[in-house]
Amino acid sequence: MLQHKLHLQGKWVALLMVTCLITFFSGYSLARFSGRQPKIANQDAEKSTVPGVPAGSQVYVDKVVDGDTFRVRGADGNSFRIRVRGVDCPESHRNDKCERDGQQGRKGCDEQIPLGLEAARIAAKLAKHKQVILEGPISLDRYGRVLAYVRLPDGSDYGAFMVKEGLCEDFGWKYPHPRMPYKTKK
Repeated sequence: MLQHKLHLQGKWVALLMVTCLITFFSGYSLARFSGRQPKIANQDAEKSTVPGVPAGSQVYVDKVVDGDTFRVRGADGNSFRIRVRGVDCPESHRNDKCERDGQQGRKGCDEQIPLGLEAARIAAKLAKHKQVILEGPISLDRYGRVLAYVRLPDGSDYGAFMVKEGLCEDFGWKYPHPRMPYKTKK
């Protein structure tokens, strides 16, 4: 009798585990392959889905990679890349993205690189070797970079400033920027 009970318990545990796995992978594949970002009721929500990087984190900018990407160091000493949410800056070096843009009728590498270098120069002036605050929603992009809004030491929003100055474009169609009062200068 005891052996029969243990056998039935084992079947229930196995069934529960299979159900959990199916549920997990169904949700994962739906989110992964639908190409849609989950809707957030309050786009300005102070939340994070990145362990160890809570919204409101103060980080030190070690390096400006380009106008919308920084290498930062958290309070724990760990280093990681930030992709500034809400903006897209021109490329600062020749790569597949600017080549592809040129082939699709947008600005190619020859046009983007000087603009991207200027955006990176201004970004370095504003943020390099300074403490900035990461604001939510915080998540990871497909390249493993932390996506976050960036608040500069003077309290201004980095992305909104870069768009206002015409150095980057509002990337709100992909990552809505709730604090974007400006349109890109032409």
